Amino acid sequence: DEWWAFYAGSLEAGTANGFGPYILAEKRSKNFGTNTCNVGNGGVSCVNKHLIDRTNNLKVLMQSEGNSAEILQDVKCMR
Repeated sequence: DEWWAFYAGSLEAGTANGFGPYILAEKRSKNFGTNTCNVGNGGVSCVNKHLIDRTNNLKVLMQSEGNSAEILQDVKCMR
């Protein structure tokens, strides 16, 4: 969760006018053809959608033992 705070930025209000990497991914998504996803907050960046999904998956995986391989895959994906 802490990493997401740094990624989204403390000035992001959900109106696509912040200054963090989250907003940059939204602004540049049309330049790279990654603007085809529905993030759920009005965003369209598939990069942001993927990172949100992986973050939520990690939260679930970390609540039980024996998920080391799956956790490692998600962390590699997010780097």
